[in-house]
Amino acid sequence: MRFDTLSLLSFVGLVPTLAVASLSGSVGPKTSVATKAATKTCNVLDYGAAADKTTDLGPPLASAFADCKSGGLVYVPEGEYAMSTWVKLANGKAWAMQLDGTIYRTGTDAGNMIMIEHTSDFELFSSTSSGAIQGLGYELHAKNNWSGARLLRLWDITDFSVHDIILVDAPMFHVSVDTCTNGELYNMAIRGGNHGGLDGVDVWSTNIWIHDIEVTNKDECVTVKSPSKNILVENIYCNWSGGCGMGSLGLDTDISDITYRNIYTWNSNNMMFIKSNGGSGSASNLLFENFIGHGNAYSFDIDSEWASMHSQGGKGVELSNITLRNWKGTEENGANRGPIKIVCPSEAPCYDINIDDFAMWTEDSSRPRQIFSCENAYGSGFCLKSGSDHAAYEATTSTATAAPSGYSAATMASDLTAAFGTASSIPIPTIPTSFYPGATPYSALMSASSAATAKVRAVVPTSQATSSAEATSTTVAQQTSTPAPAPTPTAPSVIQLDPWLEPFREALKTRFNFVESWMKTINETEGGLDKFSKGYERFGLNVQSNGDIVYREWAPNAVEAQLVGDFNNWDTTTHPMTKNDFGVWEITVPAVDGAPAIPHNSKIKITMVTPTGERIYRIPAWIKRVVQDLSISPTYESVFWNPPAAEQYKLQHPRPKKPESLRIYEAHVGISSPETKVATYKEFTANMLPRIKYLGYNAIQLMAIMEHAYYASFGYQVNNFFAASSRYGTPEDLKELVDTAHGMGIVVLLDVVHSHASKNVLDGLNMFDGTDHLYFHGGGKGRHELWDSRLFNYGSHEVLRFLLSNLRFWMEEYGFDGFRFDGVTSMLYVHHGIGTRHGEKTIAYAESHDQALVGDKTLMMWLCDKEMYTHMSVLTEFTPIIERGMALHKMIRLVTHALGGEGYLNFEGNEFGHPEWLDFPREGNNNSFWYARRQLNLTEDNLLRYKFLNDFDRALQLTEEKYGWLHSPQAYISLKHEGDKVLVFERAGLLWIFNFHPTESFTDYRVGVEQAGTYRIVLDTDDQAFGGFGRNLKETRFFTTDFGWNGRSNYLQVYIPTRTALVLALEETL
Repeated sequence: MRFDTLSLLSFVGLVPTLAVASLSGSVGPKTSVATKAATKTCNVLDYGAAADKTTDLGPPLASAFADCKSGGLVYVPEGEYAMSTWVKLANGKAWAMQLDGTIYRTGTDAGNMIMIEHTSDFELFSSTSSGAIQGLGYELHAKNNWSGARLLRLWDITDFSVHDIILVDAPMFHVSVDTCTNGELYNMAIRGGNHGGLDGVDVWSTNIWIHDIEVTNKDECVTVKSPSKNILVENIYCNWSGGCGMGSLGLDTDISDITYRNIYTWNSNNMMFIKSNGGSGSASNLLFENFIGHGNAYSFDIDSEWASMHSQGGKGVELSNITLRNWKGTEENGANRGPIKIVCPSEAPCYDINIDDFAMWTEDSSRPRQIFSCENAYGSGFCLKSGSDHAAYEATTSTATAAPSGYSAATMASDLTAAFGTASSIPIPTIPTSFYPGATPYSALMSASSAATAKVRAVVPTSQATSSAEATSTTVAQQTSTPAPAPTPTAPSVIQLDPWLEPFREALKTRFNFVESWMKTINETEGGLDKFSKGYERFGLNVQSNGDIVYREWAPNAVEAQLVGDFNNWDTTTHPMTKNDFGVWEITVPAVDGAPAIPHNSKIKITMVTPTGERIYRIPAWIKRVVQDLSISPTYESVFWNPPAAEQYKLQHPRPKKPESLRIYEAHVGISSPETKVATYKEFTANMLPRIKYLGYNAIQLMAIMEHAYYASFGYQVNNFFAASSRYGTPEDLKELVDTAHGMGIVVLLDVVHSHASKNVLDGLNMFDGTDHLYFHGGGKGRHELWDSRLFNYGSHEVLRFLLSNLRFWMEEYGFDGFRFDGVTSMLYVHHGIGTRHGEKTIAYAESHDQALVGDKTLMMWLCDKEMYTHMSVLTEFTPIIERGMALHKMIRLVTHALGGEGYLNFEGNEFGHPEWLDFPREGNNNSFWYARRQLNLTEDNLLRYKFLNDFDRALQLTEEKYGWLHSPQAYISLKHEGDKVLVFERAGLLWIFNFHPTESFTDYRVGVEQAGTYRIVLDTDDQAFGGFGRNLKETRFFTTDFGWNGRSNYLQVYIPTRTALVLALEETL
């Protein structure tokens, strides 16, 4: 069924005009089931299904969908089916699923039994109104297992409906509507166990109509979560349930234009519950009218301090413009739990709450009274305070001792007399024909209709854009009547590397096939990966050879778009853009006298109008330059970067040859100066590159290059992925930096943040086209709460284009040689972590840049603490603490370099034990730059001991360059003596000897070595040149003895002082 706004207006007798205000446009599928069935019908019985309650329905259902996903009807006939394999039905278009049978859960996985995603023009229904999914949750719940599967999840679906379906006894939730638009759910029965966490209908979406549904459980009946807009919920029967609600609300709550109407609640926790604990954002324009309740614990409850929810931080969610109208009935115990309880945040009081025609009374005849309680809440009615100052106040209460007139309200014939338990099977109900006293359902059940297939009602012909990813999948399916089989790889090399993965061979093959499928799609629809990864040549602003500027932007939710800027005086009427079928907006700005009409370095933006009529301004997603003027605003402004040829930097040096060993110097341009300021690309080129070259590093890893609005984020909250940070200089300055490094033989790596993005809206990608799910996952899946940022949807075709093109852009435009990817495990795994297996190459480091941040300590600070400030001068006493700290600093870095992996990384300043932590300017330190710097000049002062550590680090890098242990086979460890604290190993033909004992030195200590010969010292942490005591002469020759020792063919004897390390090499290699 599909209604549009104009159609709803014709039903003013049934639906008050206010209902229309909740919906922003048409809902429901575009084409009828009859049309879809005529295109193609895929009966699951033809794909191996059997109605025997034993054969797994999952694979046949997936196969049937594969054949009908681009236009057709997937049919599950009457009968009983088992399902042990969950299905994900993705990227469909103009298809329907007719479920006339009953599906019984037999699998035990979590997740979603049936998940439908990235789909448009979809319908799920039962022609008999008896099709059901029986979750048999009691089998798990009886064992106290509450983390099983959802029965049905809809994600990223447009123009859809679900109706005449029964959902029973979900192990977890029953149905979730996640990041969907223009949808309708109706004529449903949901029946779950009497326990929390078994939600009925959860929705966080836009423009959704939910009506004529019965829910039995002990948690959410029909609940709106964030973000949601334009949701209409009506004719709902919460029959022994948790009741309807909103939440839990957390950080960045974004809810508006929600209507609940004709809600009947029997013996439930609440009639309406808005719950939070901390958080931020807002929920506004909320209407709750025509509520009837009996036997409920609470009636209307706003609880911003909900104890069952962990505090989310923030000042609280701001609730405003809330109307309660025509509430009647009884509550269980008004003296203990009054019908109105409103607790709003003290730092974000609620306001404009209006309670009108509210008549509830207690069922406890022994205590004929009820309490109304309000805290930090403003409006009209009962305990609400009036006024516009909206100051916080303590809870105020009022008590009623007489029943209000008109509270008596009807009951429903199907009201349950007892809840369904959690330890025995819950029977499959029939869908009722009445959901609210006196209200007729909007649609008759299909079983009562004259036709046996669903129909489309009031379809409005519109040009609905689809995502490019969706269109791509459709194109592929149309090219072949049956999908080509996915390639079957040979045993994945990872199994050869780690035989313990053998049980997961099929899962690994599935992942491999998934990648192959993506590549096939890209090859067939985009002309190959090479072209696909050059999205920056098509999207964003590109100057043509004749001076025209072509601008393209993906923003499918927008209904209007214009290019504005200084060049047209920000006039929204002069440069309108046009939209194609894939949601891509485009405009060509003609040249003026052969020159671009948009001046170089002038401000520009894209402005769009959303379906709600809101006009928004955004920085173009592919912009190459943004600037910030903190004297005006912290928000960045986008500029058109197109310098004259004479001002463009031309790369002069070829890329260096890929190093055999990677010795990486990790650096942040802005802090690379002892001065209290933001250093520049130019200064880094002039001052840091020679230093890095001198130290012997052959690679630089640059942090915080992609533009980030918040300097103190260390560059890990990226706003603009194609823009080099302007706080350090111009794009041409960065090109010069990279090119100069190449001229020194140094490769340059970019620290890439594709694991998450800034949540900024005005100068980031968040809510780019007015939705939260364009570049990111919608809802909670799209938010990383610990990082307070957004998470990309890597399954989106256009997001893949954006991110892959982003990598290539930095290589082609700036000459970067490679990347370090931040947060890879967060990109790959929900649990955000993974270990490494033997043989997998790793970059080793003794300490990370995070340890330099305020709140932690660097390695040298842990070792020496406050004496770093008093005894690092050679004119002061060489205290035991400083002696120990310097010795272990060198030894720890040496052993990490030698054994840690196949590459080595050092964060700038750590090589010499930088004495201060790193703290970027922020509100908490009065925006001070005092600690947002690296005092590299300390190594140039011959009176300070930092020079010794610096010189040791240089010797370490140069020695590796000579002997190449980082790209050599792994070390052979011949001795780990716990009592002596001695470690001996061989790698790259070198013999490494460490004495970590705090007090004992060893004379003529025998160590094994495989290669016979005469050895000499190539590195000695006790060398006087490195601040040591020089207890071993560098000219000493060590002769091997032909006698096996510690599993090696020979031995030699050495003197190893306490807390020292020696590296020996064959004399002929010196």
